[in-house]
Amino acid sequence: YDFTDSNGFYKASKGDHIAYRYEIHEVIGRGSFGVVFKAFDWKDNIFLAIKVLKRSSSKLKLKEMEILDYLNRFKTCDSSKMLKYYGSLKFRGHICLKFELLSVSIRQ
Repeated sequence: YDFTDSNGFYKASKGDHIAYRYEIHEVIGRGSFGVVFKAFDWKDNIFLAIKVLKRSSSKLKLKEMEILDYLNRFKTCDSSKMLKYYGSLKFRGHICLKFELLSVSIRQ
């Protein structure tokens, strides 16, 4: 089964799992760089947002890794004004970024 569509986006449906830990409940966003899922973390018993970045060229992957390194600096920041970043993982060739689940889009 191919888990990536022709544009490089990760394909998933409700009930699918990422890394046998995060259960996908719904798609909550889609953009140029990936898809955002509302997911349940079975280890920590919380809902969170997981952005699954689309597969891209090596040059873009290097930029993505720079961004991850930058975000990692704020992982322990405990400010109500900052979106909480829970880390990342690689799954089926895609980089997955884990964030707190907000009730509204940060673009609104």
